[in-house]
This record gives sequence, C-alpha cells and structure tokens, in this order.
Amino acid sequence: MPEFKPDDLASEQIVRLDPTQEAEIAGLALQSARLRAKADLLERELTLTPKTS
Repeated sequence: MPEFKPDDLASEQIVRLDPTQEAEIAGLALQSARLRAKADLLERELTLTPKTS
C-alpha cells in the first residue's frame, strides 16, 4: 500500500462501516487469530510427538 501524507487525504472523505459491522469484523478477526494459534500449537504437538508403531 502506498504511503499517504495527511495533506494528500485532507480533501478525501473516508467511508466507515456501521459500528455494528466493524465490531463483527473485529470479533471475526480475533476468532481467526485464536484459531490460527490453536492450529499452530496442534501442529507443533503433532510434529514433536514421537510416532508409535
């Protein structure tokens, strides 16, 4: 993403989502991060656990 200076955006209107939508997106992003961390731990556990035959 290019870097913008404040003066570059001074005359532009920034569109915002409804606060409810923003909160839902934030919640989904947090859930995603938690699930990714859980998957990382599981993957690490599976790769470090010796296989028994």
